[in-house]
Amino acid sequence: MKQKTFVVVSPMELLMHVNRKGNGDVQLEGCEGKFLQIVLEALRIQYEIVVSKDLLYGEPLPDGNFTGMIGMVQRGEADLTGGYLTMNEVRSKVVNFSIPYLIEETTFITPKPGNIKSNFSPSSF
Repeated sequence: MKQKTFVVVSPMELLMHVNRKGNGDVQLEGCEGKFLQIVLEALRIQYEIVVSKDLLYGEPLPDGNFTGMIGMVQRGEADLTGGYLTMNEVRSKVVNFSIPYLIEETTFITPKPGNIKSNFSPSSF
């Protein structure tokens, strides 16, 4: 008999929602939920969706363990997770990440400065 794969998620409005139907089936909704469901169906595995106990993605604790979905995979309470997770060096020490399917650019915004006198303007010579 195939072993069931436990998939941990953390519901977030518009991104991930777990819809448990009356017959026991689970439908993942939201853009991340639908994407994860497609991946799980493509893998052709038996799986069970579990919700992160603390609804967090995963932050390191002083004792080396993690909170959230990362922590549940780290401790063996779940086999995999998917969703809007940031891959970083600290998390990579305790779990394996797939190849990223989304890269988000970060931009910094500051107030626009007033007029700045250029060092190359004719009046500065």
